[in-house]
Amino acid sequence: MGSILENILKYAEKTYGENVNMFIDEIRKRECFEHLVLTIISQNTNWRNVRKAAENLKKILGAITPYTILSANIVDLEKALKPAGLYRVKSRWLKNVAYTVVKKFGGSLNGLKELPLDKAREILLRIPGIGFKTADIILCFCFSKPILPVDTHIKRIARRTGICVSKNYDEIRIKLEREIRSEARLKAHLLLILFGRNICRARNPLCRKCPVNNVCPSSIISK
Repeated sequence: MGSILENILKYAEKTYGENVNMFIDEIRKRECFEHLVLTIISQNTNWRNVRKAAENLKKILGAITPYTILSANIVDLEKALKPAGLYRVKSRWLKNVAYTVVKKFGGSLNGLKELPLDKAREILLRIPGIGFKTADIILCFCFSKPILPVDTHIKRIARRTGICVSKNYDEIRIKLEREIRSEARLKAHLLLILFGRNICRARNPLCRKCPVNNVCPSSIISK
């Protein structure tokens, strides 16, 4: 039968696997700082809005680098980020992060790739504006470190299904990582996000389509 998590991932692989593989290819082509920017502007919005904001940024910056962010007019940044919401906060956030990356890392975070995971994570978390999820996305997406970033969809799936009822970020991450092979964590992260967006939704979850609706403690089917 497999565990709840295994069954969710099997369903997600069958349903979204091909699209996720293409997205992983796209991820591998991005520069590390661009990943950081996309993660920051993705806070409290959907991916469609992130893409629009990213397109706007590229129009005014040419390339998304810490140097182009620093040299950009703050009003232009705000206009570009407007589709992603909280654009005034996010524009200042990007300015501060870009300043730190230039000042303390010589304009690139790539030097962290050679460090052990825990050390690289510790350094990233010292950067103002970078929290656990953002740090873990950089580690996983850019440096291929065996860590599973936990976003709001993954947290919801873990809590609803009883995989991990804790609200603590690292407790959820560690619990999930125990069930997912290190080399499979990037893809599992993306598969779980799509499962959360499309099946285990925040509002009106599609329990009838869920592969674990017979064992999920939150399922409307099992009650």
